[in-house]
Amino acid sequence: MPPSAALLEALSRLEAARTYMVNLRKNRPDSWKRDYATGRLELQQCIATALSLVDGWLRNAGDPATYARFTELAGKAQSGLSMHQARWPVLIIDHDNAEYNASLAAVNAGFDAVMDFVRTTLKRN
Repeated sequence: MPPSAALLEALSRLEAARTYMVNLRKNRPDSWKRDYATGRLELQQCIATALSLVDGWLRNAGDPATYARFTELAGKAQSGLSMHQARWPVLIIDHDNAEYNASLAAVNAGFDAVMDFVRTTLKRN
C-alpha cells in the first residue's frame, strides 16, 4: 500500500524540524534558549504526527515483521528523547558538557535509525 501524501508531508516536516534544531545549536543566536524551547515543542509535535501516520500505514500494510521493527525503533527513539529532555531542560544545557553531548548523540542516533528504516520501507513500496 503506498503511503499517503499526509505521511510524506509529515516526514518532510519532521526532517525540517530536526534540521532547524541542529542549526540552532550550531549558530546559537542570542535568543537560542527561547528558540530551542519552542523548537523542542515543534519537534515533539512533528515526531508525534509523523510516527502516528507511519504507524497507521505500516499497521495496515500486512507485514507484521516490518510493523514490529518500526514500533521497536520508534519506541526506543521516543523513550530516549523523553529521558534526554527530562535530564537536560533548556535552561541547564551546556553545549560543552560531554554528558549532554553524548545524550544528544544517542537521541539523534535513535531517530536516525527510525528515519532510515522508514525511508527503506518507503522505497520498497
